[in-house]
Amino acid sequence: MSCIKIIASVLCLAVVSLTTVSCNQKEESKEATAVAEVEKSKTTELPPPPPKTEIPSQEELQNQIKEMEKVLYASEVLDVNKAKQMIRLYDLYHKNYYKDNICPE
Repeated sequence: MSCIKIIASVLCLAVVSLTTVSCNQKEESKEATAVAEVEKSKTTELPPPPPKTEIPSQEELQNQIKEMEKVLYASEVLDVNKAKQMIRLYDLYHKNYYKDNICPE
């Protein structure tokens, strides 16, 4: 009977040690995969930056604003698309030429 207990104990220890080894190998495999992904990300090229859009000169923007104001004020009915375009022109002017004296107006 004691011989069976000893054999059972040895088998249990063997199963536990094999399970531990298997788990350690899985963890090492996961770590190796993570390290490989980090190394791959270091060599991956970044996408090119978006192309820069041309910003009209201050005078050109002022002229565009004046022309658009003439069109909008001359019309008796509000054209929503032209109004949105006007707001974009004002916003563009303010973002690029905010130090100009006419910006608060």
